[in-house]
Amino acid sequence: MDGTAGSERTFLVECYAPGIVRADVEREVARVFKTSAELRREGRNVEYVGTILVPADEVVFHLFTSQCEGTVRDATVRASVAFERIVESIQFDQPNNAPRQEAPDVTH
Repeated sequence: MDGTAGSERTFLVECYAPGIVRADVEREVARVFKTSAELRREGRNVEYVGTILVPADEVVFHLFTSQCEGTVRDATVRASVAFERIVESIQFDQPNNAPRQEAPDVTH
């Protein structure tokens, strides 16, 4: 494992990719998901949470949970994802008791 038991930490992998398009990111996501699963089978603690593509800024953010930044780095490198940096981050989710937001009406 990645050391002693402890709480999961969240890591953001920042990737700046000029010219990247959705199809490129979808292939990248599949590779990252696969390598994360491989690392778990090896006994390493890592979960791939998801990805955000910001096309206007040509940036991709991959989000992971793990106890160790090194494991996130290994998952990213094994998936052949070029990245600028990996930073620990804090994810905030919608509270369970919060009312659901309605989608804005864009039909007019």
